[in-house]
Amino acid sequence: MGVSSEPATKQDLADAVQQIDEGVSLEIANTVDKVSKAIRDSHAEILRAFAEIARSVDLRLSRLDELAPGMGRLEARICQPRTWEASADELNREVSHLA
Repeated sequence: MGVSSEPATKQDLADAVQQIDEGVSLEIANTVDKVSKAIRDSHAEILRAFAEIARSVDLRLSRLDELAPGMGRLEARICQPRTWEASADELNREVSHLA
């Protein structure tokens, strides 16, 4: 569309508005696509991060089941009313069950 000194007709204005509308619609569609992709990528990253945390927690919980009996013995020993003059060998034996 060239620029001329002739007055614009209603049809010329309608054509110009239509071209602008098409250009804006195309830009909006491209922007929506870009934003949607960015949101999907962010969503995927967050899910991967939570999956890693869940694996770590599951591993810790599985180890907790292994440690529970030893912890129970240690708690029972700590709660016993007695003097704290246990020998180093006794303490080492109790702690070795936890390892």
